[in-house]
Amino acid sequence: MKISAILSFSLLSMLCTAQAYQPFPTTQGTIWREQGGGHDCFGCCFDGHYIITGDTIIDSTIYHKLNYNTIYYHVGSNGCDPFPTIGYKGYAGAFRNDIPGKKVWIINSGGQTESILYDFNISIGDTMPFSSFLNYPGGTIITSIDSVLLNGVYHKKYNMDNCSSNRFIIEGVGNSTGLMSDLDCLFEWDSWLTCLKTGGVILYPNGVSDCDPVPYFSTSNRDYKSKSSLFPNPSYNEIHIKLNETYKDQVLFKIIGINGNLILENQEEVKDQVLTIETHQLTPGTYLIQLMDGNYPKETITFYKMP
Repeated sequence: MKISAILSFSLLSMLCTAQAYQPFPTTQGTIWREQGGGHDCFGCCFDGHYIITGDTIIDSTIYHKLNYNTIYYHVGSNGCDPFPTIGYKGYAGAFRNDIPGKKVWIINSGGQTESILYDFNISIGDTMPFSSFLNYPGGTIITSIDSVLLNGVYHKKYNMDNCSSNRFIIEGVGNSTGLMSDLDCLFEWDSWLTCLKTGGVILYPNGVSDCDPVPYFSTSNRDYKSKSSLFPNPSYNEIHIKLNETYKDQVLFKIIGINGNLILENQEEVKDQVLTIETHQLTPGTYLIQLMDGNYPKETITFYKMP
């Protein structure tokens, strides 16, 4: 009986060791859907996706292009409200599978050289290899390895010791927080991989029936039209907003970075229907300013801060 148990364990170990490596899907239209939320984005939740839009050749090597689309929502008393506030979309980069090395390489948007996105050539007790994107704490250890059955195929799942929320990476899928999202231990923010769909089939997780792309949203999709005007744009040390007649006395506003993080929230007096805001403290770049109506943005205007 004891010998039989030992043989069974040995056979299981051999099967796990011999399990074939599963690369990332490369079919055009493959979708990684992500969701999350927290206080780091001014009290919001988000819904977004990465999608493979086709192939490209860089230095005689085939890469698979990724685009992203993310929508942010405000959080109300009943959770995420149904009205989007900000939307972002664009080119995220291009990746390739290194099947012999059990790695995934990526050239990010605007980059010219590739870097490691995932390295699955690891064992229990190993320190997680460096990744330019996943941002886990240094010294993160692989505590266990198991397998998940996805669409009839076993994929290895590598569990980490860095967070109480059970962070992990899965061959051919991504990680617990998304495709390229942080695996760090975050206090007031988190995200999760909702699903992965490739070739019209939902690969991850089991039992999910919906994994469609997130519809594109921009502030121009709102019911209102911006009647207030901002000047000068680009700006240097301050901006002035000529407000429409619906604004009285004081206005609550938020300045938001292009990545969705809250930079400034304040309330200022309106003089002669003009709102003046100092911007000398902002670093050069593109910003959104939201003129608030209670907890909701009434208008959103884009401006650029000069050096």
